[in-house]
Amino acid sequence: MFHAIDYDDTDTEKIEERIKTHDFDKYKDGQVKVFVRHKRSPYLFDRFLDKLYDIHAGNVTIVEDLTQEEINDVDVVDMSKDTLTLILNEVDTMTEIDDIGKLKRIIKDLYMESLSL
Repeated sequence: MFHAIDYDDTDTEKIEERIKTHDFDKYKDGQVKVFVRHKRSPYLFDRFLDKLYDIHAGNVTIVEDLTQEEINDVDVVDMSKDTLTLILNEVDTMTEIDDIGKLKRIIKDLYMESLSL
C-alpha cells in the first residue's frame, strides 16, 4: 500500500530503461512517495510521473531537496536567446523523437501563429 521510489536521472539511459521496463502496476491504488535525488531532465521526470498516473496510483507525493548548487545548474537560462530558440534547443536534447526536423517545423509554425493572435 505504501511505496517509496528513488528517482535519479544522472544516467539517462538507465532511467529511460526503467520507464520502459519497470512494473508500475504494483503502485496501483497505493500511496507513492517519489524521492528525487537528481533531476536533470524535466521531460524524463514527467514521463516517469505519467507512468505512475497512468496506472492510477492513489496518491503521488514528490519530495525534492534541491540544494542551491543544483538549482543553479538546472535553472540557468540564457536571457540573450529568444523563446523560440530556447524551445528548439530543448527539442534537440530529446532522444525519443524520430523526426526532430518535422517537430521543429511544427513548433515554429505554432509559435508564429501564437504571435499573430
